[in-house]
Amino acid sequence: MVGPGFHSAGELNHNSPQLLPDGQTLLYTARRAYGPHPAARLMIKRAGAAATVLLEDAQAGQYIGNSILIYQQGRSLFATHLNVDTLAVSGRGELLFDDVSMDGRPRWTAGGDLLVYRSLLYRSENDGRQFVWVDRHGQEVPLPAPPRRYAAPSLSPKGDRIAVEIEDEGKFDIWTLDPDRPGLRQITFDGASRYPIWTPDGAHIGVVHRRQNKLYWLTPDGRESRDLVQGKFSIWFGSWAPDMRTLVYMEDNDLTRSDVWAVDPRSKAEPQSIVQSKAREYAGRISPDGRWLTYFSDESGQYQLYLRPLIGGQPVQISSGDKRSRPREAVWSRNNRQLEVFYRQGPEMMVVPVPGGGRPPLGPIRVFQGDYYSIGGPGIVNFDVAPDGRFLMLKPVENHTPHLTVVQGLNRLARERLQPIVR
Repeated sequence: MVGPGFHSAGELNHNSPQLLPDGQTLLYTARRAYGPHPAARLMIKRAGAAATVLLEDAQAGQYIGNSILIYQQGRSLFATHLNVDTLAVSGRGELLFDDVSMDGRPRWTAGGDLLVYRSLLYRSENDGRQFVWVDRHGQEVPLPAPPRRYAAPSLSPKGDRIAVEIEDEGKFDIWTLDPDRPGLRQITFDGASRYPIWTPDGAHIGVVHRRQNKLYWLTPDGRESRDLVQGKFSIWFGSWAPDMRTLVYMEDNDLTRSDVWAVDPRSKAEPQSIVQSKAREYAGRISPDGRWLTYFSDESGQYQLYLRPLIGGQPVQISSGDKRSRPREAVWSRNNRQLEVFYRQGPEMMVVPVPGGGRPPLGPIRVFQGDYYSIGGPGIVNFDVAPDGRFLMLKPVENHTPHLTVVQGLNRLARERLQPIVR
C-alpha cells in the first residue's frame, strides 16, 4: 500500500505503520518539515481511497482493539476512541503517561494488554533518588541523605525534619531524617504505610495505610499512633487546617469516583463531603491561613487545579491547560502574608499568587524547570516547600541506563480514562 502517491505537500517521510484488523486500512505517521505546522501527524488510508489526517500534532499511533487508539504527543501518551468503520476519532485524547522518552523515534510499544515504554528517568543499581534543595532560580544543593527509593516527602512545620516514604522490594514504610545530617530512621514496619504529611503543630505525622484503607497518625519517633479515618475504599490524606480541627482527605467510591471530604479528627462527628461530583477530585489542600482549598478535578475532561473558599463559594481554575502535560502535585507556600500555590506541569514548577481582599488569583508563572522525580496520580506529591521558600525535590540518580516501564492492564486503564462512546 505504501507508494509514491502517499506523500502530500510538506511531508518528508512516513513511519510507524500499522495495518488495522480489517487488513485494508493503514495507520501511519507522516513526518513534516519544521515550520508553522506540527512536525508530525497521524494519517489513515483505506485501500483504494486517499489518505486523510486522523490527528494533528501526533505520532506513533497504535490501535489496541476495543475502539481504543494510543498515540504520542511530545513526551506524553494519550488514548482516544477510534471508529474503525468511519475512520474517525471521537472525543478528546486522555493523558495516560507524561514521562515517555523522545529521542527521534518512538520508544514505546503496546500489544495485548501490555504497554512498555522507555521513560525519562534513569536508574542506578537500586533505582535511587537523592534529595536536593532547589531555589527559585533552579540552583541545586544536595542533601547528605543516601540515595534510596524515596517518594512523597513532607517537611515539618519548622523545616527541620523530613518524613518520607521508602520502597524496598515492593514494601512501603515511613522514615524520618534531618535535612542537614546523614542518617535515616524507620518509624513504620508494616510494609503498607505511605504518603506521610506532618500536622501543623509538628507533633504527629499523618500516614495512609494502603492495605487497610485507613488514615492514621503517629509521633515522629513512631512509638505512639492513633487511627483517624477508616475508609470503605481507597483513601488519601489531603491536609489539616491550621487549628487542626479540620482534616481534608480524599476517598474513592463506585458512584462519584473520588471526592474531597472533611472531618474533625478530635470529635465524633461524621465526615462531610465538601467537593463531590461525577468527576474525579484529588489532592485537597488547605491554605496556611485556613481560608482556601485547592484540589484537582477532571471535570473539564483533563485534570486542572482549582481554588475555592474552604467553606462555600465557587471554584476557579488556576492552572493553565496543556495537552502535552497535565498539572499535578499542588503545595501551598508557608507564608500567610503572601499566599502562593505551587504545582508541577511536566518538568516545570509553576506558581499562582493568591491576593488578599477577595481579588481573583493571578495566572500561573513559571518558577524553574528540571527533570525531578514525579510519578503517581495528580495528588501524589513528590516535593515540598520549606519555610524559607526553597523547594525540597527528588532527583533520580543517573547512570544512563534506560528505565523501562511495563504497564499491565492497558485496556482497563484506557477505558477508565476515556468517556464512554455515545451511539
